Amino acid sequence: MFAHAALVWIFVAAVMGVYLRWQAWGKPPIEFAYRFLTHGHSHVMFLGWAFNALLAGLIRAFLPRVISMVYYQIMLILQVAIAGMAVSFPLQGYKIISIALSSLHLFFAAWLILRLWSDSRAQGPALAAFRWAVVFLFLSALGPFALAYVSAQGEEGTVWYQLAVYFYLHFQYNGWMIMALLALLLEKMPLKGEANTQAVHLIATGALLGYALSALWTEPPWIVYVIAVVGAVLQIMGTLRLGGGWYRSYNWRSVWKRRWAYRFAGMALMAFGLKLLLQLSAIIPSVGEFLFLHRNLLIAYFHLVFIGVVTMLLFAIFLERMWIPQDKTLSIAWWLFSGGFVLTEILLVLPGSFLLPLLICAIAMAAGLFWIARQTIYVEDNQTVY
Repeated sequence: MFAHAALVWIFVAAVMGVYLRWQAWGKPPIEFAYRFLTHGHSHVMFLGWAFNALLAGLIRAFLPRVISMVYYQIMLILQVAIAGMAVSFPLQGYKIISIALSSLHLFFAAWLILRLWSDSRAQGPALAAFRWAVVFLFLSALGPFALAYVSAQGEEGTVWYQLAVYFYLHFQYNGWMIMALLALLLEKMPLKGEANTQAVHLIATGALLGYALSALWTEPPWIVYVIAVVGAVLQIMGTLRLGGGWYRSYNWRSVWKRRWAYRFAGMALMAFGLKLLLQLSAIIPSVGEFLFLHRNLLIAYFHLVFIGVVTMLLFAIFLERMWIPQDKTLSIAWWLFSGGFVLTEILLVLPGSFLLPLLICAIAMAAGLFWIARQTIYVEDNQTVY
């Protein structure tokens, strides 16, 4: 159920992304405040797609095959809250209804994730990664509350508003999502031993300190640069240590057996390596300021992490779990989605304005996601989907 819901919401979020591109390029019949629609798009992507998809993977990996009915009951409440946010954010932004729905989702998500913590069978490095993921999930929740407070004070155009936005994004992208995916990888490709657990702690500590990268554009004191450097280096050290263990223990092709799972896992690996390099380069003051002050480059970076790393790896896991069927017609959908993503990244980093090509790429990705969701949800199979 979590997997099916996730696929529906990623399509809904993609449609909202198409509408954002349409508003940037032309005149749609109904125009929303661009910032409000962006908030709706990001919340549906984070909470509808990523949260549901990660929960599906974590439940399948770390719980018994027969799970308590409370998981399904809370899941239904979460989907109602997401549906409400998908409507309220584009209409009003951070106002009473959207804040109430966000708080409702946060409360029940916290209940569900703590129940999963209690029931989990995870051990060793996988358990360490999962627990760090939960910590970052709760930490990221402070961002929207800070954003609501700053907005209520009439300081939407200030540095504090942007820092609150980056706080939420950082601890979602680089904290909760990356560590939850790491837990799933460590369950699929187990590595034991204290050294590997320490590597997980290095990555998590680096992510914690890495928020300093989001503040470099404000020209902060020198100590913030030091913290940013330490955070970036720790993440690389932890990644190399775990990567070495996986390289010695596993054959990539034997782990990702389905063709598109193998491709997506490879794309996620390359995107994650590029992410680490970009983090290091952002430490250079002139480079960091240039990146943070150019909106298209920021969007390209966020898409690199969220789509290139998180979504690609989730799709690889879904394919390996057989939660997405083996259907020849899906190959076209996968090409539309992955091709649209790569072209979007290229267009975003090139100088100049490419509003129409970006709109076409967004439509291609949405069309691919629609077909993937349709073929998955209506497929008849006897396998339980969480």
